[in-house]
Amino acid sequence: MANKFAALGAGTVTICLLFGAWYMIKTNNEKAQLRASEESAGDTIVDISQTDVSSLTFNIGEDAVTFVTEEDGWYMESDEDFPVNSTEISSLLSYFGPLKAVRTLEDVNEISEFGLDAPANVFLLKNSEGNETTITIGDNNEGTGDDYVMKDDETDVIYTISSSLRNAVGDDIYDYAVSEEIPSFSSDNIVGVIVKRDGDTYELQKGNEEWTVLGNDTELDQDDMEMAVSNLGYLSYTGYADYHCTDEKTYGFDSGKEITIIYEVIVANSAADGEDGTEDLSSVEQHTLTFRIGDTDPEGNYYVQQEDSEEVHTLSDSVLDNFLNLKLGE
Repeated sequence: MANKFAALGAGTVTICLLFGAWYMIKTNNEKAQLRASEESAGDTIVDISQTDVSSLTFNIGEDAVTFVTEEDGWYMESDEDFPVNSTEISSLLSYFGPLKAVRTLEDVNEISEFGLDAPANVFLLKNSEGNETTITIGDNNEGTGDDYVMKDDETDVIYTISSSLRNAVGDDIYDYAVSEEIPSFSSDNIVGVIVKRDGDTYELQKGNEEWTVLGNDTELDQDDMEMAVSNLGYLSYTGYADYHCTDEKTYGFDSGKEITIIYEVIVANSAADGEDGTEDLSSVEQHTLTFRIGDTDPEGNYYVQQEDSEEVHTLSDSVLDNFLNLKLGE
């Protein structure tokens, strides 16, 4: 029995010694790697001028998209009619001129340890001569917040960079599209709202600081109306769904629902007159903004389309429901 215990004790000691040796080697390797990293911190991975780039490919979600530049600007390779926002492409390209490393890790054996075998994104930049540069983004280091990246097929050298490049990529292709604007006006300038809904049409009018329904004796809660109208004064799209929609059924615009906002704009004019040299000749113009209202998207926002536009965007349901669901008396 004593011999068994002695053998067991010797085996335990051997295991401990082996573990200790492994741990020392691992620690020394990590320290050496860290020293190498610190020595080469700030290395330039690539330095590419935007003017030298003829095409840029990267992933949006699971899909690869390619943008190509010509004399008259950028276009999307898979859809040349897509209204590319060149400013957004330029902003993304700015990360590569130059792209600097936070750390450089050399003599790497397994890129899978850094998530580069299943990359989060891959950027492919080409110049007019057909030369290519690839930047592959792997895992994010939770400790430092930096991303692991690889240049071209240089699998033995891995860099870390700020996560700003990864985060700069939009979630949707329409993040790279030119969008129409919503006219700017204050809720104080709104004097009327016309709503068409399910075969019913009503018109709200403001007079003497009170909101009323034209041709209807319904008494409106003025505080609720002021709140609902104030939201119209801060309209902004919640999403961009389509740049070229010509079939009204696609997004439910065949329902006939609409909202028209009537607002006033002060036009400033002046002319010489009298001792002070000017006379205020400002005038008030009345403008309208009409949205066709369709179905709701998965988040509950309404698809909308400005009158005479082919673009489809979304507006918050909390803004439109105040008017679509307003209860009126007979």
